[in-house]
Amino acid sequence: MFVQRQNEQEILNIHTENFEVMVRGFITGLFFLFAAYLWLVPSAAQAQSHWKAPSKADTTTNPYKVNKSLLALGKKVFMSNCSSCHGSDAKGDGPAAVALNPRPANLKSKKVQKESIGALYWKIDTGKGGMPSWKKKLSKKQAWAVVSYIKSLDPTKGK
Repeated sequence: MFVQRQNEQEILNIHTENFEVMVRGFITGLFFLFAAYLWLVPSAAQAQSHWKAPSKADTTTNPYKVNKSLLALGKKVFMSNCSSCHGSDAKGDGPAAVALNPRPANLKSKKVQKESIGALYWKIDTGKGGMPSWKKKLSKKQAWAVVSYIKSLDPTKGK
């Protein structure tokens, strides 16, 4: 009888230990799921948050004539300075984009293409968060060339 009780107690201990391991594993899994949720959800929300230029920027006009030469300069400057974050297709998927929060904008999106040229120029000039200010790195002409290039990427043009 003593041996039988001892065996029953050992079996109960084994089941209890297994249950405790399962509960710890479940709690650990929930913790990691919650941590992933906290990391991913703000990223998605911030990637979609709107960065608004001041309304006075909308009245700013491009002092340079938009032509093939300016667009070529804009593309060259964009590829050299912007594509690492915005991607070579300007969709916000450059190799450095994964490290940024919020993610770089898709410059072909309706949201970006609806922005005034002055607002885009202001954003390039001013910067915010992961988007650096290009005021001291680009000439005015280069910055306006990039704005013109971005506007030329509008997928609805020509339709």
